[in-house]
Amino acid sequence: MILPYMGGGSLAQVLFKDKVKWDFPYKVKIAREIAYGMHHLHSLRPRIIHRDLKSDNILISTDGVAKIADFGLSRLVQKYSKTMTTSGTPHYLAPECLSSGQFSEKSDVYAYGIILYEIYCGKRPYPKKSAYQVMLEVVQQDLRPVLPKDCPSLYADTFIKCVDKKPEARPSFKVLLDILDSLQRLIKQNT
Repeated sequence: MILPYMGGGSLAQVLFKDKVKWDFPYKVKIAREIAYGMHHLHSLRPRIIHRDLKSDNILISTDGVAKIADFGLSRLVQKYSKTMTTSGTPHYLAPECLSSGQFSEKSDVYAYGIILYEIYCGKRPYPKKSAYQVMLEVVQQDLRPVLPKDCPSLYADTFIKCVDKKPEARPSFKVLLDILDSLQRLIKQNT
């Protein structure tokens, strides 16, 4: 797979190093582009599970388009199967990945939820916790980042669904695209 040159750097660099402040419509645009890319991966046959979706692996072009990168941990999945391993970045790993090493499309959705938090807040979750603390608390105490109260409700509700402890309660990327399309329409109506 060949990606075009993405001169904007990674999403992590833009948010955490460059500290770029985006308006809410632009945040939704970036979130939608990531969801679109993940929907494409999950729609392929055989499906592809990324397994290391994180802001460091989202590249931004010089004209502001987000693309998913770093497929080193990705796996092809046959129908109704899950991949097993303990790989990925702890802050983005779903509870089932941490407790049993099971990865599925729903674990990618969980990681996407963490990215939604980062896009909205402009910071990583759990800055004072070690990777070990995060893993332990995600599994044992249902640790999830909390969005600020000023976060628009449709965005906040989407985030909450993505990071649900139960994989079956998390939406697919197709459903997420529909939600983000609705959110973009609402934004356009109110501007």
